Amino acid sequence: MGLGKELRFLLLTTVIFSIINSYVTIFINLYIWEKYHQISQVAWFNITMLVFWGVAFTIAGKIFTVYSLQVTMRIASLMALTAFFFLLALPNASPLLWNLCIGASVGFMCGTYFMSQNIFISFYGKGEELNTYFYLYTIAQQFLSILNPIVFAIIIKSFGYATSFIIVFAVVCILFVLTFYIPNVTLSKEEKEKPFFRVHNPWLQMQKLRSFLSSCFFMGFLLQFQLLFTQLFTFHISENKIIIAGLNVLYTILTIGAYFFARKAHIPHTRQLQLGVVLMGMAYLLAIYPEPLNLVLLNVFSAIGYFFLITNWNSNQFNYMRQFKSTTLTKLIIGREVILNIGRIIMLLLIAQVKEFSGLTYQGMIIFILACIVVLFFIEQSRSQAEKKQTRSMSL
Repeated sequence: MGLGKELRFLLLTTVIFSIINSYVTIFINLYIWEKYHQISQVAWFNITMLVFWGVAFTIAGKIFTVYSLQVTMRIASLMALTAFFFLLALPNASPLLWNLCIGASVGFMCGTYFMSQNIFISFYGKGEELNTYFYLYTIAQQFLSILNPIVFAIIIKSFGYATSFIIVFAVVCILFVLTFYIPNVTLSKEEKEKPFFRVHNPWLQMQKLRSFLSSCFFMGFLLQFQLLFTQLFTFHISENKIIIAGLNVLYTILTIGAYFFARKAHIPHTRQLQLGVVLMGMAYLLAIYPEPLNLVLLNVFSAIGYFFLITNWNSNQFNYMRQFKSTTLTKLIIGREVILNIGRIIMLLLIAQVKEFSGLTYQGMIIFILACIVVLFFIEQSRSQAEKKQTRSMSL
C-alpha cells in the first residue's frame, strides 16, 4: 500500500531529521567515549538528554493545543541549531557544563520533533498505511546508517569534528525551511470530547490502556539498551572510525535483506514481532561473553531483531491510539513518551553503574534486559489475543 502525500512529506522531513539524529547517536557518543573511555560518562550524557526530552515532549504537546505543528517543528529545528552551536562553542568545557548544554539542547530537539511526528502520524496514518510508513521509515534509517557513518567518518578523520558539526548545522537549516510547508494541524479549534472513561465499555478500555502503558515501560528499557550498547559494543571491537562505519554497513545490509525476505515470504506482522523478540534474546545471550566475534554476531542478531520488533510494535501502538479523538490522542502520545523515557532513564542509571564489559554488575544487567524482553513478549501476545477475541465477538 502506498502513502498519502502528507505521510510522504513527513517521511521526507523525518529522513532529514534522521541525518541529524544519527549523527548525534553515533558520533557525539563516540566523541564522549574517546574523551573519557567511561561507560558512565556516555550514560550521564544520555540521561541528561532524556530528562529534557521528556520535558520538551510535554511542553510541545501543550504548545500544539494552542498553536500548530508548524510551530513545534520550528522549535525542534531551532533547538538543533542551538545544539550544534554549543558543540562548536564549548569544545573544552567541563563535563558538567558540556553535558548540561549539549544534553539539554539535543533533548529539546528530539522531544519537540518526535512529539510533532507522532501527532502527524496519528492524524494522517491508518491501518496498513501505518505499517508501510514504519517499514519505509525504518529502511530509510537503515540506508542513512550506511551513508552517515562512512561520510562523517571520512570528514572527521580528514577535517576534524568541527567541520562535521558545521555540515550538520547546514542540514538543520534545510529542516527549518521545510517546517513552513507541513500541514498546519492544530487543536486550538477542536471541540471538547468525552472524557476517556466515559466511553463504551470503560473496563475493556482500562485493560487495553494498562497493556499499552506497560508495553511502553518495558520497551523503554529495551530501546535504550539497544540504542546505546549497539554503539558501545562496536566501539569495544574497534575505535577506528572506518571499521565502525564498515560494521554499521554490515548490520544495515543484513537488516534490509531480512526486510525484503519477510515481505517476499509474506510473514504476518505478529510473527515478525515474535521473530524480533527471539533474535534479540539470542543476541543478548551472546553479550554475556563479549568477545569480538560474539559482539559482531550480537549486533547482527539485534539489528535484525530490533527492526522487526520496533516496526511492528510502533504500528500496533499507533493503531491503538487512532481510536481516540484529538485531545485524548495528544494526552496518550505524551503519556506514551513519558513512560518510554522513564524506562530509558532507569536503564541508563543501571548502565552508569557498569564500569566494564564483565563482572557481576554487567552480567546482572544483561539478565535484566533478557527478562524485559520476555515480559514485553507476553504483554504483546496478551494484547494480540485480546484483540482477536474482540474481533471474533464483534463478528458474531
